[in-house]
Amino acid sequence: MSETRKQVLVAVDMSRHANVVVDFAIYVARKTGLGMLITYVINESAYHMDADDPNLSRVINSESDFAHRQLEEFAQRAQKRGVDDCDIQVLYGNPKEVLVHAASAAIIDHVIIGAHGKHSVSDTVIGSTTDFVVYRSSKTVTVVKS
Repeated sequence: MSETRKQVLVAVDMSRHANVVVDFAIYVARKTGLGMLITYVINESAYHMDADDPNLSRVINSESDFAHRQLEEFAQRAQKRGVDDCDIQVLYGNPKEVLVHAASAAIIDHVIIGAHGKHSVSDTVIGSTTDFVVYRSSKTVTVVKS
């Protein structure tokens, strides 16, 4: 990660709304001169498997591989559109807490997150992870509706 330039933390969940969030973040990064840190959180507890189940690590590794590939595509899109400082990261844990912690880093200036994602119901206005990040983050949070 670049230590000399502030970045916008872009939280994606790989739902169909992630593209809209990334495109908005690219727009913000270009207008403000901020770099981008595109972030995905793997929620290991979402898998209803015992911790000692040998399939658990295989499933998590598969999700991690998929996430890295998708984040690389998002980063390439940002770079093609003029955002030179674009990093990616895959983190592990409870997405709510992990995103708030990641946003507290000194290099993060702004957080961009979708209004709802993977587990949304069509009439949900704001997802629980987004709600948590909005109210717990010390940084400015922009919620992108799609």
